[in-house]
Amino acid sequence: MITLSLAPYGPGIHRGMSFADYAAIKAVNKSSLALVATSPEDCLASLEGRYHRDSSGFAIGSALDDLMTTNMTPEQWSAAHPVASTCQATLASGDRKGEACGCETKNRFGDQWLCGKHGKGKPDAVATLTASDLVAINAMRKALLESSMAPLFGNMRASQLVVLWEDEETGLFCKARLDGVSVCQLPGYDAPCSIRWDLKTTAASGVHEFQRQANDLGYYLQDAHYTAGANAIAKLQGKEETDGNFVFAVACKAPSGPLGRHRVFPWTYDDATRQKAKEERKYLIRKLKDCLDRGEFPPEKIEAIQVGTAPDFIFSHLKQESMTP
Repeated sequence: MITLSLAPYGPGIHRGMSFADYAAIKAVNKSSLALVATSPEDCLASLEGRYHRDSSGFAIGSALDDLMTTNMTPEQWSAAHPVASTCQATLASGDRKGEACGCETKNRFGDQWLCGKHGKGKPDAVATLTASDLVAINAMRKALLESSMAPLFGNMRASQLVVLWEDEETGLFCKARLDGVSVCQLPGYDAPCSIRWDLKTTAASGVHEFQRQANDLGYYLQDAHYTAGANAIAKLQGKEETDGNFVFAVACKAPSGPLGRHRVFPWTYDDATRQKAKEERKYLIRKLKDCLDRGEFPPEKIEAIQVGTAPDFIFSHLKQESMTP
């Protein structure tokens, strides 16, 4: 059975940690918490490093993150985010049997399901970028730097921070990786303040579609988990806990409109949703603790606990349960 640990690090804020080192830490992150709802069995696979779903979307998001939050040279960035060449395999079936595949990467839709050479769905299938991805990434970067969110990137106090802590209620070790912390004033804020933020790329074409996607992907849990980490570190440092300000900086991967520009916008959850997300996080981490204590990780999905879909009485029940000794 999995044993959670922060080794070789300890509780606190860690700068300059590679993503590989972060991923190797056996602690609870937002993704593993969300998988408790999918099924505790999937959560266990994630904690053990067996639940790996790389994709072209992840590759694009990771590349844009590094472009916006690090001081990588062009050579370093290119080495970290390789561009694939077109597959030359011959299609074995279908209307185009005998023709060249033409698929640009392992994990792309198109010919790959006919080609069979790309390892789709296998743990070692790592998506790479395409030439069109590079165009989109640079266009998204330009749009972000020309938007009202530009102060986030121009006034960074820190980037790609790793926060490690022990959950106060369950004692489970937790981790989070934050894209940036900036001190600035964004539209809608009365004065400059410290803002924690995370960069998101999306297939959505606008705000309302992204809202549905954000709920489906459990981004509210990310907000709640990061806030829990920030409060835990504040307590370690003898400071007062604070919810702080958390913003998702969203960039649409596909251009839209007559000018073909990539839409970008800030996204925050309202206070009521954030409160529900805190209760859901408590619920899920308690469920995970119970599974670890019993050594049993059932495959069944946990129903009706997602923010934005569950009725209010469900959250009333969760709140009562989270307060039960």
